Amino acid sequence: MLEESGSAVHAGPTYRLDDVPAADPIGVAAFRGDAEEARLLLRDDPALLSGLLLCDILAWHVADA
Repeated sequence: MLEESGSAVHAGPTYRLDDVPAADPIGVAAFRGDAEEARLLLRDDPALLSGLLLCDILAWHVADA
């Protein structure tokens, strides 16, 4: 739904990193806007509220070419 509304640019799993157990999948989502806007978009996410998923929000700045 966030991709359909244009709020999320990308979302999906990534490859397992060496320091992360295989049982702990890692995903990445890129949102339009700043970190606070991302927090607001995710505040009611059922998977986050239930504890099924954990979320760290990191700001990225992408250069426009």
